[in-house]
Amino acid sequence: MARMFPTTVPRETSAAETQLFSVLATLPDAYHVFHSVKLRKRDQDDRFLDKRGEIDFAVLHPRFGLLLLETKGGKLRRDGIEGAWYSEDAQGVEHEIRDPFVQVDEQVVLLRGFLGDGVGTRRFQYRVQAGVAMIQTVVDGPIALHAPRHAVIDSTDIPNIEAAVVRLYGEPLNHALPREAIEAVTDMLSPSVSFVKIGLNSRFEEIERTRIEPTESQRFLLDHFEFKTRARVSGCAGSGKTLIAFEKARRLARAGLDVLFLCYNKLKRPGFGRGSVLTRKERMEHAIQVRSGD
Repeated sequence: MARMFPTTVPRETSAAETQLFSVLATLPDAYHVFHSVKLRKRDQDDRFLDKRGEIDFAVLHPRFGLLLLETKGGKLRRDGIEGAWYSEDAQGVEHEIRDPFVQVDEQVVLLRGFLGDGVGTRRFQYRVQAGVAMIQTVVDGPIALHAPRHAVIDSTDIPNIEAAVVRLYGEPLNHALPREAIEAVTDMLSPSVSFVKIGLNSRFEEIERTRIEPTESQRFLLDHFEFKTRARVSGCAGSGKTLIAFEKARRLARAGLDVLFLCYNKLKRPGFGRGSVLTRKERMEHAIQVRSGD
């Protein structure tokens, strides 16, 4: 049995994709089959737009490479005059759809870009082929110049699905893909990622690390306060008021004074106490006590 990603077909999957999922699952163990792979890549020519797509099925084999399949179900037709494709729903209503052969070719281009850019995949050469699965109908011959019969899997191919897949692959690779190449593309198409939730205090410390050095304008204010015993600083949230205050406390401590830093916001106090603004050496050498107002 092929290794399926995911292991079961999602409930909202179309009837045609559900059927093909079950058929592809019968492929031998060497095959990896990925269903519904979402793609999103930055367009180099237009930096403010992303190219998006979805691969219905990607079939991976070490001796052949990758095969992308676009799946279409139900009654289909292509209008030769307009070059348009149509699909008929269960109620007998016809809807215009995109050319499935153009769709899958676009996904090939996108995926090749990912493979060439990927840290784990770029050192390997992956051959990527494409085809269209129309498994609820019969295709007797070529559909169009860009849609030959050998690029189609139809209902007559289901009994011997591996032969149909190999036909779409073409000739085997000169050198089989190594295990590392298979693992790299598997991680790309079906990655497993874990995220650790951080608390408010940890989040504050993360923010403070990016503000550890005062800006030029903040340094100007601090220098202006050098010989003043009282000062009031106002500003919007995130403007650096707390950083200015603590930098002033640090300068006083470096001058040999004992400093008490009063902070109304309790969430900020742990951040200062763990060294995001004050280094461990400074905490050891200078006496700065931090207290929140209650």
